[in-house]
Amino acid sequence: MIPFITEFVHNNLFLIISLYLIIFHSSTMTAQSKRVVGYFANWTIYRDGFTPEAIPAHQLTHINYAFLNLANDKGDLVFTDTWADIEKPWPGDNDSQPFKGNIWQLTAPNGCVKKKNPNIKILFSVGGWTLSEHFSNVAKNEEASERFASQITYYIRKYGFDGVGKYRCNLFSFNFEIDYCIIII
Repeated sequence: MIPFITEFVHNNLFLIISLYLIIFHSSTMTAQSKRVVGYFANWTIYRDGFTPEAIPAHQLTHINYAFLNLANDKGDLVFTDTWADIEKPWPGDNDSQPFKGNIWQLTAPNGCVKKKNPNIKILFSVGGWTLSEHFSNVAKNEEASERFASQITYYIRKYGFDGVGKYRCNLFSFNFEIDYCIIII
């Protein structure tokens, strides 16, 4: 009987954890804890002309900034567009800032988003449909998983993010769900 339970839990770990989180979070949410989450992709400044200034920050509690890339099987994170992310000058920027770009406008207390809503949480997203090839291998390797966690901490501290919002993944790799849970637990 025990091997059956172990196998069931192993094969359904992602589902079990997901259900637990859904049940736990939905039963404990109050009116004050509701989240209104926006999504800002770095490429929108080119394609849609949608800038950080245009974000209706006063209507949001969180913004997920997309994307950072899990660049290799070692667990290294990189920006997907360094110029848009941390180099592009925006009106009001100055040379004394440690970085510029979309991220400054989102995370800095005097950036356009935090000026509108000082309590908004800015999170970054990792991966994406085309940037998820390394997740499974990183999850299988303890050293790579530790490097990935260290990289997340580095980006949060250096660029003023409030945390990681989500990982976007292509779920076509075998046993990906279990590997993915190992990373995020």
